[in-house]
Amino acid sequence: MANREDLAEFVKEALAAGHSRSKIEAELTGAGWSGGEVREALGAYADTGFLPPVPRPRRIVSARDFLVYALIFGSLLMFAFALGGMIFIGIDLAFGEIDVDMYDTITKAEAIENANRGMREFLAAVIVAGPVYFWMSFRELRRRRADPGVARSAIRKWLTSVAMLVAAGVLAGDLVSALGGLLNGEASAAFILKCATVAVISGGVLLVYIRDFRNDGA
Repeated sequence: MANREDLAEFVKEALAAGHSRSKIEAELTGAGWSGGEVREALGAYADTGFLPPVPRPRRIVSARDFLVYALIFGSLLMFAFALGGMIFIGIDLAFGEIDVDMYDTITKAEAIENANRGMREFLAAVIVAGPVYFWMSFRELRRRRADPGVARSAIRKWLTSVAMLVAAGVLAGDLVSALGGLLNGEASAAFILKCATVAVISGGVLLVYIRDFRNDGA
């Protein structure tokens, strides 16, 4: 950390002294700094020719952002999981694939009742998590439009990356499962619909956050 701070301070003073960027880069690389380190340090200041050098905006970290975006992504996870669970149970009921072992019961009637109970519990989670996610996301979107600097939140970038990673992992696992089922001849209509459900939910999350990532110039 100290080395990076020394580099940043040197670059600032060199630019303030009027040295060209190419000269500064040549001197630093000659002293052993890597090209990436030098470009990062120089990139922290706008190439305007104004003295003293004008710093570029940096990522910001705040407790408020952590709380807000943890709630947003937490509610998204709950909403997606509950929605998928509801659809899975609905598919089982529609195709008569309720398994007594799956629902830990003795009779088929009890399994169906447990499935309906699970459906209601998932519905409750959707009703709670859905409005929380959409309201908080819309609120943050308005806040970013009013002040574009808000989009530089480092917490938001990290949690967006985590959401994209989870969605991509789920989507990849779903595709592997679907392909395995097809190759093994086990791809029933219910199985295909469940795979499609996972693909739509995880793919939708991934597409939304990819677009969000690109729009912020990440």
